[in-house]
Amino acid sequence: MCGRTRLSRTLLWVRCQLILFEKHYHLAKLAKEAVVREARDEDFPSIWKIFRKVVGEGEYTPTIRSDNTPDGHEYSLHEEDDKKKFIAVLCEIEGQVVGYATVEESMWNLSRHAGELGIAVLPQFRGIGVGSALLDSVLGVASDEGFKKVNLSVFHTNKHAINLYKRFGFKKVGRKSKQFYLKGSYIDEILMEKFIGPL
Repeated sequence: MCGRTRLSRTLLWVRCQLILFEKHYHLAKLAKEAVVREARDEDFPSIWKIFRKVVGEGEYTPTIRSDNTPDGHEYSLHEEDDKKKFIAVLCEIEGQVVGYATVEESMWNLSRHAGELGIAVLPQFRGIGVGSALLDSVLGVASDEGFKKVNLSVFHTNKHAINLYKRFGFKKVGRKSKQFYLKGSYIDEILMEKFIGPL
């Protein structure tokens, strides 16, 4: 699943705050433990592989290409604007990074209290609680970091993701009809929001 965000920009250029966060979750369906922690610069290759995998599915994101990162270069989760808040957490199972979630501060000065959610999980690890663990963690950290509200957008066809967001208290606040054209069909963009801190 992947709530739509500026993923390629986020992963390549946005500053990652060092929040020193780690939380453990028991995945009953897998009978294993998942560890959610802050993402660091050295995690970029693993995060990028997940991003490329999700984009390659051609189902959950309007990004149609994931090969626009030159090989042979090192990348960090840094941006020129160090004042812009950005949170990135990832989920590991037995040492393998299987998903990540981000909350990025709005680009507008008057909306700095609001963040944009992005989330991606490898296909083989969906439906077992990874998405829930990532959402629980990233929303908690976002609240601690001062965000008051989190927004997201998602394809109307991504029912599993929409149901997950609803379980975490996100409300539908808008719908852009036929916003995207994918594989011969038009797709609506669903807009959702959740308040996570006092205003």
